Amino acid sequence: MAENMADIKRRMKSVSSTKQITKAMELVASSKLRKAKERAICRSHYTDATYQLMLRVAKYTSYINNIYFKDRENANKTIYVVLSGDKGLAGGFNTNVIKQAVSEIGDEKEKAVIFALGAKGADYFKKNDYDVVGEYIGISDDPNYGVAKKIIGTVINLYTSDEDIRKVKIIYSKFNSVVSQGIISATVLPISRKADNSDGTPVTSELVIEPGGEELLEELVPQYITSLLYGAMIENHAGEEASRRMAMSAATDNANELLEELEIRYNSARQSSITNELIEIVSGAEALK
Repeated sequence: MAENMADIKRRMKSVSSTKQITKAMELVASSKLRKAKERAICRSHYTDATYQLMLRVAKYTSYINNIYFKDRENANKTIYVVLSGDKGLAGGFNTNVIKQAVSEIGDEKEKAVIFALGAKGADYFKKNDYDVVGEYIGISDDPNYGVAKKIIGTVINLYTSDEDIRKVKIIYSKFNSVVSQGIISATVLPISRKADNSDGTPVTSELVIEPGGEELLEELVPQYITSLLYGAMIENHAGEEASRRMAMSAATDNANELLEELEIRYNSARQSSITNELIEIVSGAEALK
């Protein structure tokens, strides 16, 4: 029985050490989450303004046959920019994003071109023989506009040079709240002209474009898509930290429950040991009479 008590004691010590780690990770994730939430809120205003500007420019340049707005009906490939995390211990965060991408690709791997942002996604797609043409590791913890611009530059170059590519999609986890993250799958190319003229005539009376519509689109569209990716990176980071905080909080709670159970078992084993010792003492005393 003494040996059993020693085993329980060792396990309690191990669980306590694990609890200290999960609690520390929960606090770190909470700190990072506060900063990520602030960035997400600030970013949303800029992205919304850029989106509204893009819609307006699209409306008043509908007479321009620009590559960013043209639907390639005969093309059959899709670029997927998939955002995941570089680290684990975040519950189902990485799994959910990867599942969404895999679901959309289906059985047509040969028609999918992957840009993997984050080690978890990159590892999965490479291991399962997807066409990973871009791999960006170590950027999920600190979203950077310059990195987003570089990635979009590569994506746009591939999109404009390969006529087999029909569209570009960004898949990421959107931060809604600490306990809620949703998976977003957004098509960023080609851009839909939601406000075209019904008769197809140019509309320029309400918006003056200088030096010209084509030049403006060549400058504005890459910036617009970069802002979308940068926003996705910020949202994804906030979602990752929220998921990690929840996962570490649940792990800490489980450790507390396990410690309580082990404490009960230890006390029970200790009581049994004391009872056995008392029985031996009484039996010895009776034998001496």
